[in-house]
Amino acid sequence: FYRDFTNNTCKSAIYTLQFFPSIEKECVPIIEEYVNFNFGEINAQRKNNIDTAKIEELKKIIEKHDK
Repeated sequence: FYRDFTNNTCKSAIYTLQFFPSIEKECVPIIEEYVNFNFGEINAQRKNNIDTAKIEELKKIIEKHDK
């Protein structure tokens, strides 16, 4: 799921979330921040798997918005 987020799928996810108002407010900022994160830069700096970096960053974003 997280691997497939692009600007286009982000728009689709945000559209779908409008039908779930109880979680929309919390989820949309997380999705937008994740989609706009520069994973190419992380991949260039680190030698580990990009999927691992994406999972780590998603966890950080969720924790930041969970406050």
